[in-house]
Amino acid sequence: MKKGMTTGLMAGLLSGAALAGGSEGGRQEGLLLVNGAQIHYVSQGSGTPMLLLHGYPLSGELFA
Repeated sequence: MKKGMTTGLMAGLLSGAALAGGSEGGRQEGLLLVNGAQIHYVSQGSGTPMLLLHGYPLSGELFA
């Protein structure tokens, strides 16, 4: 039950972001070096920060 609620919540959040369309503010991309691994990030828009993590083998374009 809890897994279904979490999945529904995430789907709702992602759907809302998709319906909002366009982005406010500029897009900033970069690489962070963490424990010897490079992590790519994208910072875009305004408002409260939100961290979106995609699963393997997907990419950040999933959230575009």
